Amino acid sequence: MNHNYSFSEFSRQSSKGVLVIYADILLKIVKQTWVLFFLFVSRISEISEVQSTYIYIGVFVVFMFSLGRAYFSYRNFKFKIVNHHFVLKKGIIKKTNTSIAFDRIQNINFKQNLIQQFINVYGVSIETAGSNKTEIVIKALSHSKALALKDLISSVAVSSEISQELQKPLLKINQITLLENCINLIVSLGIKKILVNTFYLEEKIKNFIEEKKFKIEIKIIKDGNNILNTGGGVLNMVNSSKDMDFLVFNPDTVWGENYKKDIEGMEKLYFLNKVKNILLLVNKNFSFDKNLSGDFGLNNNVIKKDKLNNLIYTGCQIINKDLFKSYSVHNFSISEIWNNLIENNNLYGFESLENFYHLTNLEVYQNLLKN
Repeated sequence: MNHNYSFSEFSRQSSKGVLVIYADILLKIVKQTWVLFFLFVSRISEISEVQSTYIYIGVFVVFMFSLGRAYFSYRNFKFKIVNHHFVLKKGIIKKTNTSIAFDRIQNINFKQNLIQQFINVYGVSIETAGSNKTEIVIKALSHSKALALKDLISSVAVSSEISQELQKPLLKINQITLLENCINLIVSLGIKKILVNTFYLEEKIKNFIEEKKFKIEIKIIKDGNNILNTGGGVLNMVNSSKDMDFLVFNPDTVWGENYKKDIEGMEKLYFLNKVKNILLLVNKNFSFDKNLSGDFGLNNNVIKKDKLNNLIYTGCQIINKDLFKSYSVHNFSISEIWNNLIENNNLYGFESLENFYHLTNLEVYQNLLKN
């Protein structure tokens, strides 16, 4: 990790970021006002010279105001790393401070749109565990600075991430491991075969399953040499089966037979409406971990993203294999598929009213044991 960036003091994006932010603002304006522009062009012969002058002045004011907004957004967007936390300050009038612990950071992705490619900067997005949305978006960093940021976060986070992930599925609640709780629920649902995707815990899980002698066929699927993330892991599993519809669980949630009716209701809705993907959701007020923010809204069982977003993904979904047709097995987040479905109103949800216990990290686990 050879670079000259420590990130111990507040840092800004590349100054070229003003152009990226400016372009984003103008694009949003165009999307919202294209109808007015079309009407103006179609009736331009009917508009007087004075009216045209006022319109041009108005457009100029909007452009200059947007440029000012872009500049101040750039100036007020500052970040640093302190005590294994990514700290961000941003906002012009309404200022916000965000602090994200490294152990919550799940993905750090680089992207370049046309403008970013032209001015040679990278957009950096940071996704966190317990949320399917991108929490932090940095619009313009040089490639070297973006790599340095990712390396620094990853180098500190990876050791704690591995130590936690090594333990999670085999941690015990009331003397029963999370994995066993999950398998017992699956058996109670009448399912005949389980596919288990593994990376760190392959041998331990294999030995655990053999010792328990569960009354169900269980096949272990290996991630391979590289961890595949939520999307790649599911694709890796479904590729090993000829079935088309899969009930998927994340064992980080404390599952129990109290979820049985919810899952059966979700399954009924899935097949009755012939949908491709449905998620089991719960209101964030039912979450033991109060740091988890809502991911979605729900309207007649169709998932939306709105200002409220009070619903959390529990870690259980039913998904059709066809959704992976354009994907190969690699490291990608399942949220890529979800976001595409949401845009077309094709992602469904079923709301549970059960209390939600998710082991986001070992601190949550320790607090859960105390309660």
